Amino acid sequence: MSHFEIFLNSLSTPGKLRPRLISPDGSSVPVDLVTEGSDEVRVQYIPREVGRSPVVTEGSDEVRVQYIPREVGDHTVCVKCGAVEAGGSPFTAKAYDARAIIVSALHDGYVNRPIRFTIDVRKAGEGQLQIMVNSGNLPNEVELPETGVYEISFIPVEPGRHKVEISFNDENLPYSPMTCNVINPLAEVVELRTLQQVEQETEFLIKIRVAYKMDLAVDCIIMCKS
Repeated sequence: MSHFEIFLNSLSTPGKLRPRLISPDGSSVPVDLVTEGSDEVRVQYIPREVGRSPVVTEGSDEVRVQYIPREVGDHTVCVKCGAVEAGGSPFTAKAYDARAIIVSALHDGYVNRPIRFTIDVRKAGEGQLQIMVNSGNLPNEVELPETGVYEISFIPVEPGRHKVEISFNDENLPYSPMTCNVINPLAEVVELRTLQQVEQETEFLIKIRVAYKMDLAVDCIIMCKS
């Protein structure tokens, strides 16, 4: 639960304090006030759908505000003590939702070939996106093909399991870290005849050695120089 505090001077009375919280759609959201000391008030945010009315606890000069944002976007906080606006009011509190971020699948890859995936933060709100590959030991590149959509790529330099960590506003995403396997396949051709009669079927063998079990597509092109 989020919260903020309001500190009052000696001339203020907590019973006259009326903070107002505005949701992104412009409607007012009820809050509860809880006294915390001689000059401090805690404000608790009560979501509209709960149906509770603001309550002011008197007998102290402190109120703490606590609230749970229900929508992504800017929330406007208006605080008045009696008819006097608090210094700096109205305030802006930005709400985000890291759970709304969509990350594409991270596929296995090959040494010295780029591995790519996308991150869509368009519904997550304002914040800082951070990506680390192998705890930051392998650099990655970020491109912005469209607003709010990032294309991430990195080039593995050695085979093995690679780890990708993603955080938003210093909060790890639920599916972070993600992992993928990187291989450096070695192919060996054996039993290939270097002299072959035309119009007769022949064959040869390709042996592949990889560190991890993966489905590999083997391409073989045979051309004749006439």
